[in-house]
Amino acid sequence: MTVRVEFLRVASKEVERAFEWYEEQRVGLGAEFLLTLEATLERIRRNPEGRPLLRTRTRKRLIRRAPYVVLSALEADGNVLITSVFHGMRDPRVWTDRVCEARAEYERTTPSRGVTTDVPLVVGENSFSN
Repeated sequence: MTVRVEFLRVASKEVERAFEWYEEQRVGLGAEFLLTLEATLERIRRNPEGRPLLRTRTRKRLIRRAPYVVLSALEADGNVLITSVFHGMRDPRVWTDRVCEARAEYERTTPSRGVTTDVPLVVGENSFSN
């Protein structure tokens, strides 16, 4: 079975903001950020329980080569829900509300409403581009 990775709408927006910030710094840097994020999401997809739990269901994984962190929750159906993608220096009080412990706590994004960049985030069967 292929593990699907889905994003909360707010997590997709965080990715968009990070992409835009990196692109403002240097053209192409946003695409590099998305590639490193995609590699992180692939590691999560291959081993969703590969990091210690922060809470009952939420795990944290660092993005290589970028100071960002991904929070994910393993769903009962075996798929993964990305609840936050945030800068590692961000005040923890800002993202602790995204430690998702119940499936119905948040509205998910669908692939068609995901990240709106020209560089797709493809994980398993998902593509998060328009």
